[in-house]
Amino acid sequence: MSKIDKEANNKGVALIVVMLLMFLMLSLAFYFLSFSLTEEKMANSQEWGVKTYHLAEAGVAEMLWKLKNNETYKTNFMNDADWEKTISRNEPFGEEGTFYEVTIRNIDKGKGEITATGTIEIANDQISRRVVKSKVYKAIPADDSATSTLDLHEAALFAEEEIAISHSEVEIGGSLYSGDDIHINGFGTDVYVSGDLKAVDRFFKSFGAEVNVSGTIMDSHDYPPAPEEVEMPTVSFDEDDPDSFKNRADFVYSEDEFEDLMDNADGSLTFGTDSSPKIIYVIGDIIFDDDLDVNIYGALVAEGDIYVGKGSGFFSLVCNDEHTSLSINFVDGYPAGLIAKNDITFGFCLEDKGIESVIYAGKQVVIKNFTNSIDVTGGIFGRTIDIFSAWNDMDMNYNEDIIESTLYTTEYAPVIKVEHWEEEY
Repeated sequence: MSKIDKEANNKGVALIVVMLLMFLMLSLAFYFLSFSLTEEKMANSQEWGVKTYHLAEAGVAEMLWKLKNNETYKTNFMNDADWEKTISRNEPFGEEGTFYEVTIRNIDKGKGEITATGTIEIANDQISRRVVKSKVYKAIPADDSATSTLDLHEAALFAEEEIAISHSEVEIGGSLYSGDDIHINGFGTDVYVSGDLKAVDRFFKSFGAEVNVSGTIMDSHDYPPAPEEVEMPTVSFDEDDPDSFKNRADFVYSEDEFEDLMDNADGSLTFGTDSSPKIIYVIGDIIFDDDLDVNIYGALVAEGDIYVGKGSGFFSLVCNDEHTSLSINFVDGYPAGLIAKNDITFGFCLEDKGIESVIYAGKQVVIKNFTNSIDVTGGIFGRTIDIFSAWNDMDMNYNEDIIESTLYTTEYAPVIKVEHWEEEY
């Protein structure tokens, strides 16, 4: 091959290599451009999604406000089991192309499901949509009297919905009542009930758990007939009711003021005496997470949550030799208890020194304990009740005098949102 032919071949190879490199660079350029555009679309989509979600949340908030403040809505919600109402708002905050529609459908008197759909028109006939749902309820008095006798089936543990007891040893002096299911689970779990065990839907017991009931077991599946449905006692917190806890309170604190009170307690905090019990009302949450000895003669009430014996670290398990000691003392004829509009939690760092009271949570009662026995005389009430004690002994005893001195049926029970979720978008 001549020198000229070799140079021509080299030039041809170089041209092919250059073209391949250019093609590779163009491909990479197109890839990064496409990737950038995709990232931008994802960011825009997320931004529109957040805006639309908050638009749907505004619909839920409006319906809750109506249920609490509009007499027509309140009457229909409480008295019509099939009531349904829809509200539509176009450009509710003045932004063009925004819209929400919210509907409440009653599933029973005082119980309903709210569905809110938020919609934003973007461009080129594209829309962003979010659907948010929420369940609401308002407890209904047993009759028209605000002080009628409570019919609680002598239940030491009373849940409007589910009761779950796992890996625990619990002796119940009274009955166990659930408006839904009762689950007793875990190897070594031992539950004794001196009264009846009643689950409106179903009673479940897992392998390895032992349950002894002196009275009758009733549910709608394996132990018919099902017990009658009983409404959880209502509590008036801060409503327009002269007998609400806030209006009857001896002391009313904000959340920060109560926290300052605990910080300055010097290891011990006492409310009331056996001759002068008190009602303490806190606007917000109450969290006992220090080495503190708490003695209550009367009732401690929170508009938010109550957490007693909260630790630190993973799942609040670490106590660092700091425990909250709790004593609640019943004075005849006067309210006694821990009462929260939302949740009550007994944590791992609680030392029980005797609880003669009602434990009442508008949402859930959670009892978690590794080291100490927790004994309650009075009654435990919650939308749901969850007990886990790592096989420590617990005694839960029904006491009618304590319950009737603390709880009563009332028309002023709050509307409470119990479940809330985003269903689709």
